[in-house]
Amino acid sequence: MAAYDGARNPREHVLMELQTLSDALMCKVFPTTLTGPARAWFNSLEAGSIRSFRDLANIFISRFIAGVPADRKTSYSETVKQRRNESLREYVARFNTEALQIPDLDEGRAVEAMQKGTTSREFFSSLSRKFPTSLAELMKRAEKYIRQDDALMTSRFAKEAADKGKAPEERRPERQEKRQNKQYT
Repeated sequence: MAAYDGARNPREHVLMELQTLSDALMCKVFPTTLTGPARAWFNSLEAGSIRSFRDLANIFISRFIAGVPADRKTSYSETVKQRRNESLREYVARFNTEALQIPDLDEGRAVEAMQKGTTSREFFSSLSRKFPTSLAELMKRAEKYIRQDDALMTSRFAKEAADKGKAPEERRPERQEKRQNKQYT
């Protein structure tokens, strides 16, 4: 069992496997699962102030309630924007991770939020031409553009575009040799 240090959701920590044990045993074992500030808090409790594990759990949760994540609303998805130098694949994965943390997600608003948050012109244009009706459809279409981006990154076009911006000495050796050979012929 992972130790609790005060940084995570205290409810999840209290709902541990120990609940099948006797009340007295749970009260004795529980402090062994605490570290750092959580352990210091427990050690500061007044002797005899706890009558049951339920009391201990309630006091513990009240003390560490800041570790309980707030319920997010669909509007939160509008804050998830594609970052500079973040691939479409990375953005979609991050957007999905955030969307999974929204209990009552409005799919239509989430789809719109992803469209507004992307920096991929091709993907944005596709979504503008035919707006997806669900997240499943959105992800299917995103996958098409992700595969296209992946293929482009490994293609000779991407390599040539990258070479255009480099100084001659930075270019790939075989191209440099060809240029040098042309000069001597």
